[in-house]
Amino acid sequence: MGSFEDPAKAKEIAKAMISKGVDVIQTDAAKSQLGVIEAAKEAGTLVSGDVGDNYEMYKEGFYGYTGVSFGANVYMACQQLNDDKFLGGQHGIMDITNRGFYIPYEKLERFATDNPDYADAMKEAIELAKSLEA
Repeated sequence: MGSFEDPAKAKEIAKAMISKGVDVIQTDAAKSQLGVIEAAKEAGTLVSGDVGDNYEMYKEGFYGYTGVSFGANVYMACQQLNDDKFLGGQHGIMDITNRGFYIPYEKLERFATDNPDYADAMKEAIELAKSLEA
């Protein structure tokens, strides 16, 4: 795609994915995710975003997002540097188990409340994610 700032191109790509059978999209594409959300809404496909709460754009299908804990990421990088394990220029593994990312569970619960057809699946997903954080 070449940019995190091209919603039109992202929408085009999302529509192509949906036409091939994708029924849930997780986007981590900054401003471009707005195009993905539009495509998902037009097709009735579920979508999850990154960092921002775009629920108002698509209440029937935008079920949540992941947040990036920038402080935790900086701390991990400093710790790696201190331990002489910093791999400058390479990406490490940062996820919910080491607090590099976080999940705003209240947003998932809001989606489940507003969309009862997904309530049981969302409850199960929340329980699983919380068990991974422990």
